[in-house]
Amino acid sequence: MNKLKGDLDKIRTVGRYFVEIWKAAGMKLHNVKFLWASDEINARSEEYWTRVIDIARRNNINRIKRCATIMGRNEEDDLSVSQLLYPCMQCTDIFFLGADICQLGMDQRKVNMLAREYCDDAGIKDKPIILSHRIYLNEFYY
Repeated sequence: MNKLKGDLDKIRTVGRYFVEIWKAAGMKLHNVKFLWASDEINARSEEYWTRVIDIARRNNINRIKRCATIMGRNEEDDLSVSQLLYPCMQCTDIFFLGADICQLGMDQRKVNMLAREYCDDAGIKDKPIILSHRIYLNEFYY
C-alpha cells in the first residue's frame, strides 16, 4: 500500500511500462483492452464500493489480515482500518475490471486466493485465472 506515495502519474507510468512488457513478450493486442482502475472506479463508484463491502462482510478480520503481505506487512502487525480495507479493494479490482487473467506478483498470492474463495462464497462460477510471477518492486514502497 502507498506504492509510489499514491502519485497517480507515477503509477500510470509504471502501468505503461507493464503494457510495454506485454508487447515485448509478443502479446497480440487486437483483442486486449488495458484499463486504468482509477478511471473505472470513478465512473462506477457505487458498483465498486458495493463489491468491496460485500467482500468485507463475507470475511472476518483474521482472514483479511492474512492478506497483509500484499502491503509488505505481517498479519501480526497493528494494521490501520485502511490497511484492512485494501485487500478487499484489491480483490474487488479483479472482478470490477472484468479481468479474465490477472498478472500479479507472488506477493499478491493471498489476495488472489481471497478472490477465488469469494467466488465460491458468492456463487460466481468463473473464477479468475491468476498469472503469478516474481516481481521486485521494493523501490516502490516508501
